[in-house]
Amino acid sequence: MDSIPPSWHIARLSLLGRPSRTILVGVSVALASTLVVTISCAFATALTNIEARMGALIGEADARVVHQHGAEFDASEIELVRSLPDIVAAAGRLSGSISVKRTDGAIDSQGRELHATLQCKGTDLAEDRAFDQVKYIVGRSPESENEIGIDPLAADLLNAQPGTLLSVIRFGDPVQLTVTGVFERPTLGALQRPKGHLSRRVLAAVNDRDGDVSIISIVLQKGVDTNQWVKANAAKIALPLRLENIELAKSGLDRPTRGSEIALAVATMLGFLCCSFIVATAMTTAIGEQQRMFAMARCIGASRAQLFCGQLFAGAALCLIAGAAGIPLGIATIWIATEYYREMLPAGLSVSWTGIAMAIVGSTAAGIIGAMWPAWKASRVSVLRALGTQVSAASVRGIWIAGVCGLGCIAIQLALLAIPDQESRFWGYVLGGLPLLHIAFFVLSVPTLCVVGRIFSPWLESFLRIPKGLLSGSLAANPWRFGLVAGALMVGVSVLVSTWTNGNSILNDISERIRFGDAFVFKSTGFSAAETNRLRTLPGVTSAAAVGYLPLKIIGQQVLGLEGLSTPNVVCIGFDSQPFLQMNRLEWIKGDPTYAVKRLSEGDAILVAEEFLTARGIGPGTWIELGSESDHHRFEVVGVVGAAGLDVATQFFGIQSMYMEHAVSCVFMDFSGVSKYFGSREAFLVQMGIAEEATTTDEEKLATAVEAAAPGAVFASGRAIRKEILRIGGIMLTVSTFVALGAMILASLAAGGVIAAGIATRSFELGVLEAVGASRGLVSRLILTESLLIGITAGITGSAFGIYLAWMGTRCYRDMAGLELSLKIPIGVVVGGFVAACLAAILAAAPAVGSLTRRSPRELLGGAKG
Repeated sequence: MDSIPPSWHIARLSLLGRPSRTILVGVSVALASTLVVTISCAFATALTNIEARMGALIGEADARVVHQHGAEFDASEIELVRSLPDIVAAAGRLSGSISVKRTDGAIDSQGRELHATLQCKGTDLAEDRAFDQVKYIVGRSPESENEIGIDPLAADLLNAQPGTLLSVIRFGDPVQLTVTGVFERPTLGALQRPKGHLSRRVLAAVNDRDGDVSIISIVLQKGVDTNQWVKANAAKIALPLRLENIELAKSGLDRPTRGSEIALAVATMLGFLCCSFIVATAMTTAIGEQQRMFAMARCIGASRAQLFCGQLFAGAALCLIAGAAGIPLGIATIWIATEYYREMLPAGLSVSWTGIAMAIVGSTAAGIIGAMWPAWKASRVSVLRALGTQVSAASVRGIWIAGVCGLGCIAIQLALLAIPDQESRFWGYVLGGLPLLHIAFFVLSVPTLCVVGRIFSPWLESFLRIPKGLLSGSLAANPWRFGLVAGALMVGVSVLVSTWTNGNSILNDISERIRFGDAFVFKSTGFSAAETNRLRTLPGVTSAAAVGYLPLKIIGQQVLGLEGLSTPNVVCIGFDSQPFLQMNRLEWIKGDPTYAVKRLSEGDAILVAEEFLTARGIGPGTWIELGSESDHHRFEVVGVVGAAGLDVATQFFGIQSMYMEHAVSCVFMDFSGVSKYFGSREAFLVQMGIAEEATTTDEEKLATAVEAAAPGAVFASGRAIRKEILRIGGIMLTVSTFVALGAMILASLAAGGVIAAGIATRSFELGVLEAVGASRGLVSRLILTESLLIGITAGITGSAFGIYLAWMGTRCYRDMAGLELSLKIPIGVVVGGFVAACLAAILAAAPAVGSLTRRSPRELLGGAKG
């Protein structure tokens, strides 16, 4: 023990002096560490399973041939590919949809004929073994052209099993298929579409697309270097086709991964910064109790530096141990979730070593940062004052300094908004502004508590029959202790208010793009002119226009999002200019419609969605390049329009090329330009106008009519899309509510320890009150009322912080996504946050109050004088 540095002895005594309080702070840090490890391992597990499913989708292929703009192409290219050297197998793939029904006329519980629209993958069945793409859990894969495999969702909708006969609903000769098995696929929710697996030739025939393929997959001989092989043979495949390594199918997967890692790092930084608030609060309270011990240490030779380092060691050791304890708990949590959702996560658990490292470093840093202020206070202890009475009035000057420092941090954050470049401004806010704001509102909780005490104390003293001046005097004597506890509690309120404010703004923005008078029909193999005409003449349809979909890359600039983290692709909506614009579904924002129609018909002009103008000032007269890296063209922007719900509809149906990155926002181009520059006139989506007063029953009848008029098509009304968007948004907001409540629970654990410490420090004062006639009820009311004021302070600062964060969120959405969101404060949520903060503070004090009522006045008089 003699070899242990004095600072370690001081740290040990600080932690063991109040073990219950040390445990409470440690539990808070351990839970924060658990959360970081759980989330990071969840990200890693999700990525591993996405890659595994992408591998299952691609199969054992090494290379592929695709149209560079995602269009289908002639199947005759398969023979050319098979003539290339070092090839084991080459086979075509075709994506499409078919509508099927039971041939035996089976009906469901409501008397409706069992039927389903399947999103299908057509393959060359004879070559399937070489690619090993689909795993069947029941039965086997199809081997002949009159067979089909289905997923569990389709099997449930059709009540089908191996041997069930299905009839393809189509115009023309009937086609019957026998179900051979059910292939593995996790159930993911309401947006999931049933799937099928059958012969490519049959899928092409029933969709009148003989001779087309979406992709040619290639398996090379073992030992062949794929990159070298692709480089040597790429010139043999003529444009617009492209030969490439199959690994490019996963391009873009790393973008959301990098984004998630950065988001996790920022969340970890903020989470442990909040933990440092808890540590600072608890250790500052402990300093007040241990002043005599520090004074005695000074008397026997301890230096100020040793006292300072002792507190730093105490904070770092406590949080390091607690952070390490949270790691196995976090891994266990995600392992349980992985096992529970084993069907959806077949690749199992992946441990994130980055997350573990962040948990260790973050928790240790939280301990050191949180201990800085208590360490400075410990090193500044006056021997004579500490050995004498410990009663001293709080410095008004110090409270003013805290207010100035808090406002100064906010001023610095506002100054960062002056950065001209949008991306630099965003990173300045995330890496500098957010931590400054958390520190600012934490520190501002102290002067806020003083104001709250002055306003509410007289009313509460009168209402709760507390002697005049007792409550206000208690708050005035301990503003730092109570204010810092409120600062720790306010974080949960800010999370609740900010997420609900921003979440509601986003949901309103998205759902308002979809009108009840809109309806959309999607068909993955595209609509023929005859099908579009049939849809246009259906009862209840007032207008209809066919539009195409093409993911294109914006060349040379990142219009929306962050460079390297966001996709550079946009959704190109192809349409026939005059009939589409005559539907009057687009909201014209900027530009001359007459000039725009003329230029659009010439093929080298586009309309852009409002987000382009908002985020980057791209409007009429601007020229941008669209296409791929090897084939791109310049287009003049001739108008800025609202997307008429087409951007939302494309995401709702999941319309995107199977191997292209997710695309955002919209540009609109005449079909003549799409055909001229990108070789496609396919219409995958029909936007229809229907009566706004149409009922759900009317929409169900229209959906049935759509399926009959265009077999294989999927119908969704504006009402259904809005309902699903709001449902998903509600789930996300519910999750954020639990996160906010979790933050309050973490803070309340530490708050309980601080309140208990306050009672211990003031036990002599409370004993005097009882000795002169005060009832136990009065003392309990006093402490609980102090806790109520702490909760009110947390509610005020947390709500203000949450609204401020929501306002900053709208600025970020405008800069990065081009969204002009309105800031609508959810009053009910703010009130709920207030109530939750007050309850958390009162419940945190309840155990200490219960312990107090069991102690006699003599015991209290023997306690510390605070």
